[in-house]
Amino acid sequence: MDINTVNIKTHENPTHSIIWLHGLGSNSRDSLQLLNYLNITKLKLRFVCPDAPKRTITINNNSVMRAWYDIKPGELNENIDIRGIQDSEEIIKYLIEQEIDKGISSENIILGGFSQGSVISLYTAMNLNVRIAAVICLSGYLPNIKHEYIYNTNKKTPFFIAHGLYDEIIPINKFHECISELKEKGYYLITKKEYEHGHSVDQKELQDIRSFITNIANK
Repeated sequence: MDINTVNIKTHENPTHSIIWLHGLGSNSRDSLQLLNYLNITKLKLRFVCPDAPKRTITINNNSVMRAWYDIKPGELNENIDIRGIQDSEEIIKYLIEQEIDKGISSENIILGGFSQGSVISLYTAMNLNVRIAAVICLSGYLPNIKHEYIYNTNKKTPFFIAHGLYDEIIPINKFHECISELKEKGYYLITKKEYEHGHSVDQKELQDIRSFITNIANK
């Protein structure tokens, strides 16, 4: 599978990997910049930041940009690009397999992302047949794809789910819907956070993410 990624190690022998997915129209360099802001280089980590494929985005006047799936006009959970989401899920599963092949236990892999990236992280985590260390979802939502999740492998995996109260792209109600649906499906290890900002990340959020990742990596 041909996937462009930026890979950075904070230690010669990393014990954990963080696979981080960018948002719509962004790229792997932006993902790496966000991870750098976390100031967690004292941990033994490998950052894996993939580029989403380029695709036509309907809601953006059919512009071509990096995206994990298409977004069409209307409510976020209407006219869902199921094929795009599931194709991206396969990319992330492949990256997880690559990290395992490099000697990182699946239970030491943290999967996360911002906006579209968090949607794919969340969806993929709920469809994995291996347990991972944690899931981090910033300013995203759970896509309303009607199927039964085959695996229950990550029901005891810690989730960090955060959202801006004034998010103008993905409304805060999507955050609450996501939390409710996760709990209905048996996911209870959820750290949920709301912040005084829009579709972005602020310093307080970075501090909370840093603490969450540090706790996971030091277990």
